[in-house]
Amino acid sequence: MRARSAGWEDLLGMSDPSQLQARGHLAVDDPATADLAAGLGRELGDPRRDPGGFVLHAFELEPARWLRRMPGRETFAHGERIVLKRFRGDAWREWWHEFSHGTPPRSPARREGENLAALRELGLCVPAPLAWAEEPASIRAASRASRSALAMELLAHEEHLRQRLSRSTPEELRAWLEPLARVVAQLHGAHWFHRDLYLQHFAVLDARAHRLALLDCGRARHAEPVPRRWIVKDLAQLLHSAPANVGVRTRLRWLCLYARARGLPGVALRGLIAAVSAKQRRMAAHAPRHLDPRTANPDGSER
Repeated sequence: MRARSAGWEDLLGMSDPSQLQARGHLAVDDPATADLAAGLGRELGDPRRDPGGFVLHAFELEPARWLRRMPGRETFAHGERIVLKRFRGDAWREWWHEFSHGTPPRSPARREGENLAALRELGLCVPAPLAWAEEPASIRAASRASRSALAMELLAHEEHLRQRLSRSTPEELRAWLEPLARVVAQLHGAHWFHRDLYLQHFAVLDARAHRLALLDCGRARHAEPVPRRWIVKDLAQLLHSAPANVGVRTRLRWLCLYARARGLPGVALRGLIAAVSAKQRRMAAHAPRHLDPRTANPDGSER
């Protein structure tokens, strides 16, 4: 019998009815944030039992304070301790990556929620995911049609690392190099890469203790081993986002501290510096696509 050629429904996973179901998760098993998750479930509904209802209620909210608002994605503070993200559709490249690697289709909300949970398990300081919910997958999975919502812990901070560094003395700059190198080395050492690793995505939780939190992990991915080009891109993004008062020597010193934290030999460090510098020069020729959520205007431009 001749095999049936794959049509669009097979390609998009539509032949499996389970792929069509709305899904959701409520993180009530984390003692640190169980009260937040439970309160959110009472307010917007339990996303495990009624994910569609949770998404609907999340999209009905009228935010008092926007953190970021761009086509297809809105981020806002909900009360004093919660951040909500609302998504319409998905980026085609993200969907295609998961499909080509045999991963069941996930919404942006689920992807970021699961990324945060995995990174927290590794000991990285990231916001705790509280809940996510997604409408059923459809043939328009990568369009603006399907919606999803993510709720996460709001990590209180007054500034991000780029802001802090931009007004730091040379001594203060040097004090931040090792804490930042440790966080990035831990991320890459655990076979994760961020893909948006700008200084704006490091929240300064405690300036005196030099304690940082990594934000905006929706595009992060896991791979063993991590392809070198993604390591280079992450590091180039960090250096590219450094303020003008962070000189070349300071940037090189940071790369050396990162390499030491990763246990990289000197030969590998020289090659890494050359590759990162070349990538940074290429990035400097283009306007950044991803802006700081704490300083973004409603239309997505930077203040």
